[in-house]
Amino acid sequence: MVKHRRCGLLVGVGVLMVLMAAALIGVLRGPGAGRASSAPLPVNHGAAQSTFGAVNAHFAVSVTQVRRSATIPSAPAPPTGLHYVSVQVSFQNDSQAQQRADPLDFQLIDALGNTHTPAFMSAPSPQCHRWTMADLYPNGPRSATPRDAAATQAGRSFGPQELCFTAGGDPSSPLTLIWDPDVSAPFFNSPTRIALQ
Repeated sequence: MVKHRRCGLLVGVGVLMVLMAAALIGVLRGPGAGRASSAPLPVNHGAAQSTFGAVNAHFAVSVTQVRRSATIPSAPAPPTGLHYVSVQVSFQNDSQAQQRADPLDFQLIDALGNTHTPAFMSAPSPQCHRWTMADLYPNGPRSATPRDAAATQAGRSFGPQELCFTAGGDPSSPLTLIWDPDVSAPFFNSPTRIALQ
């Protein structure tokens, strides 16, 4: 009987701790977390956001070119009602830690509010290939072990690299690029939203 009571007590304490942690996260993230902010989005530039949305201004991405309703040679026709969008992105790491540039960290929200992952093309198309993620070194000597052994070992800067997406709606309507780099503990990253022009 005592053993069962102890198990029940441990379970109760565990549940209470989970509830308290969830409440703390909610307080730290603020009432606007998880929803689109009413503040204007940055245009063609974004800084990484780490735990609870804290801005890591020392790791940033810049969009250097946007082609709406892009024509991509040798690429298959996009699905009915969709068109291609091509963007060029460049990365800058001025932080004190190695950072990763990864094409899978991006998504596009089109004029209809739909979210699209990158559309990677294979040969013979000369564009929209899936580029190898890059290991961006921090400020200072390159003495640290590479973060990703299979990654391109870049300096503090990397790019421009092309990303292609399908998108719906009017090609001239607003588009939002979502960048979600791995800069903090899993499940605590906050995606960066970038307005494209």
